[in-house]
Amino acid sequence: MSVNVSTKTMVGWMLVVGPILAFVVWGLLYDAIIGSSDAEGAAGIMANLQLGQDGGILTYIFAMLGSCGFIAMLIAFSLKCRSILEENANGLAAVGLITFVLSAVLITAGTSIGYAAQVTFGEGGQENMAAAVSMDVMADAIGAGMPLFMGISFLLLGLAITSLKKTTSNTVISWLFIAVSVFMLITVFVPDLFDGIVGMIAWLIMTLTAVYYGVTTLRE
Repeated sequence: MSVNVSTKTMVGWMLVVGPILAFVVWGLLYDAIIGSSDAEGAAGIMANLQLGQDGGILTYIFAMLGSCGFIAMLIAFSLKCRSILEENANGLAAVGLITFVLSAVLITAGTSIGYAAQVTFGEGGQENMAAAVSMDVMADAIGAGMPLFMGISFLLLGLAITSLKKTTSNTVISWLFIAVSVFMLITVFVPDLFDGIVGMIAWLIMTLTAVYYGVTTLRE
């Protein structure tokens, strides 16, 4: 018995399922079911870790599903960059391939450290709780680099798509990715600008753009 799935089909479904899974789990379900604290600093981190502890196994399931969805999306984007690179040797696609992979590595590292922080916090004791807070701060610090790497990645991908055959879908997708990249790069300099509903709308636009790209990939 052998299973052979074409790269196009795999990438298409990763772009459809991945971003939807990440948005639904991280953007909607986690806050609705597990919750989050509005407190700042160490007190806020402790409160969020306690909420995660209270959430039990759901906390770990949500963390796993959300990160897998996001990582799947980033890997799919890197493979799309490779496809463009193979088609016309576009240097922008070559760099985009690397930056998308780096973004996936950052997500993986941040999620892994966040998981370790939650496990350590659950062991109880002052020393473990202090260590958990430090690990959570580290995970947040790693995540802080995501808007820069992803903003650059989406800009490179959007520009690289313009080198492909001129079709309506390619034109729309390229401009959508360029717009998403502008949103993300702005957050690097004005991080509070996209808090709350504005940030959710920007995330939703990125999700819908990725899904649209996935659907067009499956239809090619």
